[in-house]
Amino acid sequence: MELATTSDPDRTLLKDSLARLRDELGAAVYISTYTDGEITVQECAFSDAAPPVVEVVPFSDTGHASANGKSLLAQLDFTSRMDYLTRYPFVPLTGRTITSKRRLIAELDDPGPHCAQFSDASEVLDDVLARELFAARDAGAGEQQQTVILAHALGHAYFREWGRRAHGLHVAFTDVEFADFSVG
Repeated sequence: MELATTSDPDRTLLKDSLARLRDELGAAVYISTYTDGEITVQECAFSDAAPPVVEVVPFSDTGHASANGKSLLAQLDFTSRMDYLTRYPFVPLTGRTITSKRRLIAELDDPGPHCAQFSDASEVLDDVLARELFAARDAGAGEQQQTVILAHALGHAYFREWGRRAHGLHVAFTDVEFADFSVG
């Protein structure tokens, strides 16, 4: 962070870069640091089209439960990681929250796209896809059928921005640990 802000005390370059990344990804973008044993969000770029994460509990207290915190914890040495995890209790914020220190450490150390810091995805589905998913569930569709619908819906909403980009992208799940559907 110091290098990124030394010659740009107003963080204009950093903010502009994050805004471009936010617009390209279609999601809020965060820059966080782990300094003196604490997780701190330094900058966040969000917009009406890419709203920020609603922090029910501050990121600083829930490193075990957010992609933001897990990304930082994965980069720490064992001693620093254990220091943080000992000071902050594992709070089950959702049905998917990892509440076992051993499991979290194993997932943080697991490289690749299935590691803990990259496994959280949340998206609001459009009405048509949501109705399709709920209708399939109510008709007794199995897990396989529901994950195909969910992958299509997630790809449509999250990766293709409702048809505005990545038109040829196909999304498929290789492993789903937990999926929670709700009407809100």
